Formats: sequence, structure tokens, C-alpha cells
Amino acid sequence: MKLIFLDIDGTLTPPGEDTPPESAVKAIRRARNKGHKIFLCTGRNPDMLKPLLQYGFDGFISYAGGHTAAGIRSESEKGLQSEDPALMIQELKGQGDAANGRPFSSGKGKGIELICQKFGVAREDTIAFGDSVNDVEMMRAVGTGVCMGNGAKALQDLADVVCPPVNENGLMWAFAKLHLM
Repeated sequence: MKLIFLDIDGTLTPPGEDTPPESAVKAIRRARNKGHKIFLCTGRNPDMLKPLLQYGFDGFISYAGGHTAAGIRSESEKGLQSEDPALMIQELKGQGDAANGRPFSSGKGKGIELICQKFGVAREDTIAFGDSVNDVEMMRAVGTGVCMGNGAKALQDLADVVCPPVNENGLMWAFAKLHLM
């Protein structure tokens, strides 16, 4: 089993959109069917993730690492629900209060570390997908880093793999290349 972490804007979805291309949805579904777990990893707050949860994720890292949750089933009128409350990972201790809109300055890498601990998965069995310099810490925290073809040059230089942009079936291409589906 691999843990896969996806940035949203410019990675899972075209910039400024909340709907991933059908090829990305198929790649996610196929990878999950093979037993991999997929997490959103973003600077967005949890409420902004609700439109994306319908595509099937195992959890998320929001507030750029300030809030981490695993075992998410779906959204409901009461908010994000966990399949098992024991799988909810507590917000990180530190400055700020993610529940009240003041994120912690923990970083995406710390969120990835918490999820790896929760599932007992080693760093080498983790993959991150991103496109911007705010994804550098995420790339450094995983075993394999994938940058979208539309991504920042600095991130492309750091990545192990550079794939086509999301609107050119980039996630599908990379999931196939990495044997995730």
C-alpha cells in the first residue's frame, strides 16, 4: 500500500476550478481499488474541501498542515465525518487555532508525517503530487515527488518525476508510470 498526497489547485484540478478532469477521477478510483490511500494536501481550510470529497479520498491535510484528518467517509450536513472517530488525527499543538480559522504553522510535511505514523507506512511508500513552491516541504517529506508539467521550475528540479499538466491527463499518466493503478 502506498500513501498518495495530492495538492489541489494546478495538480488535482485546473487552477481556479473545483472539478478534477475525468482522467484524474479514474486514476484516483483505480489506485484506491488497488489498496492505496489517497489524501488531499492543501493550504485550503476544511470547508473548502467539501466539493472535492465526493471523488473518494481517505483523508486530508488542510491549512498547510495545521489540520490533518484520516478515515474521512463523506461530507454531511454536520460537516466532515470520519468512518471511525479513532482515525481522526488531532490538530497539531502550536501557535494558532485551526478550528477558529487561525492555522498552525506546522507545514504539509508534518501532516504527512502524522498520517504515515497513523497507518504505519514508511516514507519510501509515500508519493506527493504538486505544482507550486508551496509544495516543496511536501515533496521533501515523501519517498517520491511528482511535479505537474505546469509546475514551478524549482519544484520540477526537486521532483523525481515530472508529468504532463492536470488538464493533459497528468495524474493518469503519473499514476500509470508509478504503477499505482
